[in-house]
Amino acid sequence: MKDQLLRASSSVALNLAEGNARRTNKDRLKFFNIALASLREVQMICKLEDLNRITGKADQVGGMIYALNRSVTDSANRN
Repeated sequence: MKDQLLRASSSVALNLAEGNARRTNKDRLKFFNIALASLREVQMICKLEDLNRITGKADQVGGMIYALNRSVTDSANRN
């Protein structure tokens, strides 16, 4: 479970970085959504393993990624 947690959390950071480097909002959203899905995996592992401190942090990050997705989506809809 520890290895899966490390892989999923790395995926969050790497997909956010890669999405941020993309030029179009469509491409950004693709990677940001993958990051959000990986974060959901992190959250579930934390709940299964009763890692309360990390669960709280993961929930905060989830809110930030969700807001980022909304911002990019809103920006795409304005254009």
